[in-house]
Amino acid sequence: MAGTPAGELARKLGVRTGRIVLPSGLLLIFAGAVLFVYPPHSGLLAFLFAVLGVAGFALGTARLAAAPWWALGAAVALGFLLFAVLTVPGRGLALRMFGHSETCRVASRREVDTTSRYPRYGFVHTIDCPGAGTLVIRTDSADRQPLGPVEVLDDPGGPLQPDFAERHNAVVDSLLVAAAFALTGAAVRVAWLRSANQGRRARRPRVPEAPED
Repeated sequence: MAGTPAGELARKLGVRTGRIVLPSGLLLIFAGAVLFVYPPHSGLLAFLFAVLGVAGFALGTARLAAAPWWALGAAVALGFLLFAVLTVPGRGLALRMFGHSETCRVASRREVDTTSRYPRYGFVHTIDCPGAGTLVIRTDSADRQPLGPVEVLDDPGGPLQPDFAERHNAVVDSLLVAAAFALTGAAVRVAWLRSANQGRRARRPRVPEAPED
């Protein structure tokens, strides 16, 4: 239903009902995160799915709940937050759940120019691990590691890409994922409740006015 500028925008963009578009947007966000964390590990494809998913989630919320402009903007921010949490802390949790930690050695570190995509230089680390063998881990300048021993999360023979253990605190990652899920669930519940309340008001019979004497 419409009734607000944000809801009207969603309607004009072809969103007939938020009951379908909203959950479809969330599914696209989850699909984008899966494409990033699991093969093919495509950042471009994952970001494309995320953008489409965030648009669907935000416009679906606006259409379903006849939300104001600020709620549309909040839904966009929440959608991108959910994607970021799934791809960074979520990846760390997946490595801790399905992979394992081992002490490896940074054999070499090479600086690469990534300024065309990021404001900082990147680093490619070649890691020798007793269990997983030779691994390659890419980081930006803030997370570069010195040559020598380092703790690594890896998944030998599995679909997950390795990462440095110090970048993923299990407690913090769990809290971030739980918070993102809680915020998303609360937003969806509020949108559904607003839609239900507006539907009840629309079906409420009007009391005819008494005729004037």
